[in-house]
Amino acid sequence: MGFLKGIAASLIFCSWSSTLFAGDLEFDAVKATPTFALAKMGAVYGTFKNVSDTQLEISNLQVSEDIADGVELHESYIKNDMASMKQLNLPYSLESQEQLVLRKGGKHIMLIGLKQPLESGMQFDLTISVTGQQDIIVPVVVGEEQQKENAGHQHHHH
Repeated sequence: MGFLKGIAASLIFCSWSSTLFAGDLEFDAVKATPTFALAKMGAVYGTFKNVSDTQLEISNLQVSEDIADGVELHESYIKNDMASMKQLNLPYSLESQEQLVLRKGGKHIMLIGLKQPLESGMQFDLTISVTGQQDIIVPVVVGEEQQKENAGHQHHHH
């Protein structure tokens, strides 16, 4: 009977802990593109994947005030042969196993009110707040987007 109680206690603990640590966000090839000296905006690209078995909500994006005044999630689109861009509201939900692909001409992270030009080789941290979890710090390297074949894989697991 003690064996069964141990299994029951383990199952209860596992279900409790999966609620507290309810998700993993994996990221790959996160880059910011270089900007010219007087640019007031920059863009961050890469791939983020919810590798958990539950939905994740990205509730906030942030960089150091030395980099930019603000950070927003945007999407570019073509309508009536005109390129446009709109801000996507946070929280942004990612279903289990869903990817958020940030790329030129699609969804991307906008750095607003740049404090300095983004020069190739620079690195800064992007803080992603996920509802109910600790903030995730994502290193961002300034440089041109890599082709998928050469992209390094970085993973963050909670």
